[in-house]
Parts: sequence; structure tokens; C-alpha cells
Amino acid sequence: MTLGGVFVIFLLSFPLGKCLKTLSRLYQNTLGEAQTRSTEALGSPRTVQSFVAEEKELGRYAEKIGDPDKSKNWWPPASETHSTYEIGFKKVMVNSSFFTLIFGGGFFFLYLSLWYGFHLVNNNELTIGDLTAFQSYVFQVSFSVGQVAGNLARVYEGIGASGRMLYLMNREPAIPSKREDDDIPLQELEHMDGSIEFRNVSFAYPSRPNSKVLRDFNLVIPKNTTAALVGSSGAGKSTIVSLLQRFYDATSGSIMIDGHDITDLKLACLRHNIGYVEQEPQLFGLTVRENLLYGVTRKVSQEELERVCRDANAHDFIDSWPDKYETYVGEKGVKVSGGQKQRLAIARALLTDCRILLLDEGEFTAWHYYVIFYTLTFTDSRQSTLSLSATSALDSESEALVQQAIDKAMQNRTVIIVAHRLSTVMQADQIVVMDDHKIEGTGTHEELIQSSKKYQDLIRRQSVVMKPVTG
Repeated sequence: MTLGGVFVIFLLSFPLGKCLKTLSRLYQNTLGEAQTRSTEALGSPRTVQSFVAEEKELGRYAEKIGDPDKSKNWWPPASETHSTYEIGFKKVMVNSSFFTLIFGGGFFFLYLSLWYGFHLVNNNELTIGDLTAFQSYVFQVSFSVGQVAGNLARVYEGIGASGRMLYLMNREPAIPSKREDDDIPLQELEHMDGSIEFRNVSFAYPSRPNSKVLRDFNLVIPKNTTAALVGSSGAGKSTIVSLLQRFYDATSGSIMIDGHDITDLKLACLRHNIGYVEQEPQLFGLTVRENLLYGVTRKVSQEELERVCRDANAHDFIDSWPDKYETYVGEKGVKVSGGQKQRLAIARALLTDCRILLLDEGEFTAWHYYVIFYTLTFTDSRQSTLSLSATSALDSESEALVQQAIDKAMQNRTVIIVAHRLSTVMQADQIVVMDDHKIEGTGTHEELIQSSKKYQDLIRRQSVVMKPVTG
């Protein structure tokens, strides 16, 4: 009778344990979504406040957290958008039912066996001493079973809660850091010249495998030259930058650097030789020095640090701060201005002593097109010094300083620009016009203005008449 009770209890505990495991996993996922919403709102306070979206963000967060006051008798209603309150409530109920079954059922069978034992004593089939000894053993067994049940509940709960973590830890990276075949090790170049060649590269993002972003892309960029990528939004310009850094691998074709396929190079070697300055540079909640040395593995002297910062037009404002290079820039660099942040990002790229420099500056705007038309119409394009880039949101002085820093950074390097700055585009060694996910034309500004309809269209957009430009 005692063993049968133990069997029945464990038989009934497995479904509850599995339910507890499922609820624990769902609770962790829902809690993660709630934390994501709160992090987004707290990380962008100016955006939220400027659009008077405080109540909206509070509502988005409350939707995932849940509100007991809106639940009848505290029982949360089931919904497709689960909340932590709903899942947590059910989790506690199942957990309580689990322990109630274990301990309640255990005591039920314990006293049932005691009743049957007295029945045997009354019929002289068992002595009172034997019954006492037996019940003493049963109490020890029941206590041990209760402990096992408690630990079993924690195991189920832990399996459910750690499922997401284990999933992420056991994932195989799409870009491997080493070959599966160790007999052919990845290469590490002692020196990189910086010549780049794209050979029949086609690419589709893993989330949209049927939508080609690049089709048969072929391009040769000699070392120490500048290539400017222009084209409408979605043409694949930023994708080229991502493929060169090997954030993704091409679906077909190959990308060569100095005659080596980038898939044959060690990732660390490849990325150490590529500097990247994006439109919205990311700084970390560290000091200026730590941010500047973020991608540097060698020892950098104070003199070299200051020299690079002077080249990036950053030393003067850093030196004016009380703590100088030990100044804390705040989370995401909130304590520095936009122009200062961009100059720090340029200095950070220069400190890596990269051979290839990538500048991703965003998309053309209507203002950019107007200025292009004005400049081509009323100035000599080859002598134009007009600064036009993603820094157009800065004041004129900061923009000029940033542009000077970019010009210095481009010297003696292979440069690929997702292009906007007019003087840079026009002075680039080659301009690559992209349309419909492939190259529509390449050449200098003077060549493309005569031969490329897409390039002409980019210039005359926003209802600008083309005739004065070509004339």
C-alpha cells in the first residue's frame, strides 16, 4: 500500500512538472520582452519626451507586466499577449498544486497505511511493535520523498527558465571563427595593402532568402583609392559594407582582399585592418581613453594618442575638459555633442591603423540634391569645397572640423564611402552608381554625368531641371 501510494504520487507529479517547466520558459520570455520595452524607453528619454509618448510607453510596459487591479479575484484573464503577472500567477498555482499533491498525497497514504496497520493489529496479524517500527520507516521514506519532490520541482523550473540561455549558448555562429577542417587553417596576413575585389557577389538576408539585395555585383577597388557608392535607398550600399566586414557571408561569389578570399582570413585579422565610421557613432559608458583604445590590442603611448586625436580634430576639446582623457563620456556618449562623438569615432578608427576605411553616412536628402544642383550649376565641380555629409545636422563649425578629420583619415588608405558629401563624391577615384540591387554604372563624376541616367536622376531629383546641369 505504501509503495503503491509513492507510485501514484510520482505518476501524477510528472504532468504538473512538465507544465511548470513550460510556464517557467514562457515567464522568462515574457519578462525579457518587458525588459526590452523598458530599456528602449529609458534609453531614449529625449525621443519619448519630445513626442509626448510617456503614457504610450507606460502602456506598452504595463501590457507586458500586467495589472492585478484589472483581474477579477486576482485571477488573470488569458490573452494572446501574455503578461508576467498572468504567467507568474499560473506558475505559482501550478507550483503550489505540485507541492500539495506531493505532501498532501504523501500524508494521505501515510495515514491510510496506518489505518490498515491498526486493522492488522486488531486481527492479531501484526504486533504493535512491528507497526510502530514500520511507521517510523515510512515517516523517513515520506520525508525523503518530499525532499526529492521539492528538488524535482526546482529542476523542472530551472530547465524551463534556462531553456533560452542554453539555446543561445549552443547556437552555431553563421560566421565561424575557424574551419571545420583543421587541416586547412585560416590565414593571418602580416601586412595588408588594401586592394579589394568583388567577384559575382549575390546576397540575400537569411530572414528574406528569396529577396536578393545584391545581384552579380562586380567591382575592383585598387589600394589607396576612394570608391563612393551612390544610389537610392535599399539599393544595397550598406550591405556591401556589411559583407566586407563579414557580418554576413555572400550567398554566391567571392570577396577578395589582396588576392585572398575573406573567408580564408581569420576574422580578427580581417576586422583589425578595417576601420568603420558610421553615421551615428556608438560610444560606450567608459572614459575617453577607453573608448579610443576600444579596438586596439597593442600598447599606445600618450603621445601617439594625442597625435591621432589632433588628426581627428578631437584633442583640443578633450584637453579643455578637467579630466582630459580620463573624462567619462556617459552611457552611449550622452555627455558629448554630436560633432565631438563623430570626431572621437574617427580617432578610434585611426588608432587601429587600418588599411581599409569604411564611411557609412546615411542617405541623400532633398537638401543634398538641391545643393548638388546649385553647386554643379554655379561652380566648377572640380574646385568645389562644399562640405555635404551626414554631418549636416551639425553646426557649420563642427561640420567643418569633422570633414577635415575625415579628409585626413582618408589619406593613404583604401576608402569605401556610402556617399553623401559632395566634394568627396566628386573627388572620388571612382563613383559606383547602384540601382535595382546591382551596379548601373561606374566612373568619375564627369563620366557618369554624361553616361549614367541613374546618376543624372539622383542629381536632378526633387524636381530639379537637368538641362542647366548638363549645360
